[in-house]
Amino acid sequence: MSQMHLMLEGIFQQNEEVTSRICQNVQEFIIINNVQEMPVHSTFENSTTIQLIKNLAGGLVPAANSAIRDLDPTSKLTYLRIQTKKYELLVAPEDEFTLIVQQN
Repeated sequence: MSQMHLMLEGIFQQNEEVTSRICQNVQEFIIINNVQEMPVHSTFENSTTIQLIKNLAGGLVPAANSAIRDLDPTSKLTYLRIQTKKYELLVAPEDEFTLIVQQN
């Protein structure tokens, strides 16, 4: 088993409540390495993966986390839900990885 796989498994186990909620009814997903800002695994098309990393992991998530810390410096963003007319994106940012899931 690879080191990355073991690390992801550990993250999922530590945050079992959030990850089990996010992983229900999954259509597509991305796991992003936050250090390299690169996808570890994605079921989206390449162009969609790049846009989601740029706009969510690189833009919206840091902004939302900043807003949370402005309200309470001891807290951090653990889960972000974005709902559109067509689908729902669920984002779970961690220190090493961010998980983005698309549901119907």
